Amino acid sequence: MKILIALANGVPSIGYVQGLNSLVGLFLSTELSDENIYWLIKYILIRKKYDEIFKEGFPRVQVLTYQLEIYMRNYLPDVIDYLVRIYVEIN
Repeated sequence: MKILIALANGVPSIGYVQGLNSLVGLFLSTELSDENIYWLIKYILIRKKYDEIFKEGFPRVQVLTYQLEIYMRNYLPDVIDYLVRIYVEIN
C-alpha cells in the first residue's frame, strides 16, 4: 500500500490509478525491496512512457488497441473473426 501512495505522490501526472496495484503486486512477489519496486515502477512509468496508459481518458490505450487490432487482422485473422463473432452474439 505504501508503494502505491508513494507512486501517487511521485508521479502526479497520473496519481493513483487502480491498474497500478496489479503492477505493484507482481513485483511484490519478487525479492525486491519496497524502495526498489517504487523506483522500478517509476522508471517504467516515466522513462518508458507507460504513464500515458494511465492518464485520464486513457489516450494511449486507444492507440494500443488499434495497433493490436491491425496486428491481429494481418497475422491472426481467425482469432479476430472469432472474437468479433462472440462480441456480436453477446450484444
